Parts: sequence; C-alpha cells; structure tokens
Amino acid sequence: MHRSWTAERVLIVEPDIERSEQLREAVDAISFLTICHDFVDARRILLATPPDLLVTNIFLDAYNGLHLAHLVACNRLPTKVIVYSIRRDAVLVADARDAGAFVEDFSGLADILPCYLGASPMLFRDALGAS
Repeated sequence: MHRSWTAERVLIVEPDIERSEQLREAVDAISFLTICHDFVDARRILLATPPDLLVTNIFLDAYNGLHLAHLVACNRLPTKVIVYSIRRDAVLVADARDAGAFVEDFSGLADILPCYLGASPMLFRDALGAS
C-alpha cells in the first residue's frame, strides 16, 4: 500500500499576470500557493523553502523553466515539477522530461492541475519510468 501524496505547497512561476491568475484559481483552495512572475524570485523561493510541486512556464524571459527543473534535480529537492508552454517545442519537451519534469500544454493545465495535487506517489514514479 502506498501513502497518498499531496502537494501542500505549490510554487507557480508565470510571467503573465492573466495566466498566473488562471492557475491560481485552479489550485488556491487546495494548496498553499506562492506565485512568482520571474526566475530570480522563483529560484530564491525554491532553494529557501522547496515546495511540494513546482509549476513553471518554459519561457521565463531571459531564463526558462528548465533551469528551475534542473535546479530541483541537481539539488535533489523533494519537489515534483510540471513544465508547461503555450507553444509546443519538441526539443524543450524532451529536455524537460530528461530533467524529470512532467510536460503539459497551458490550454488544459488549469483543468488537470487539481488532479496532480491529489496524485499518488506511484503516478509520479510510473510516469517518469522509475523503478
């Protein structure tokens, strides 16, 4: 029997105010939520108090969300990562998956995000191909 995993703390990184608001509405009642609009603040928060779940846009002006996904992996933070984009780029998708992140399109993210928040640890392990 596996212990249920829940994301009590979620960090959303989205430079666009309107899109961040859409994501906030999807998870605000479920988890303690922090929203950052830039990479620098997100990196600071991620390292100071790692969230259970990081949800980040791939495109973050001068940086990208993959930098944050790699930061999680390199520091072995106890954080699951979802990387999303409005524009689909096969190379970035492959890079995100190589970093251990889930990849989603923004168009359906607000609808499926609550499902991630209540997912079992087996979902994450199986989706990433871990044993």
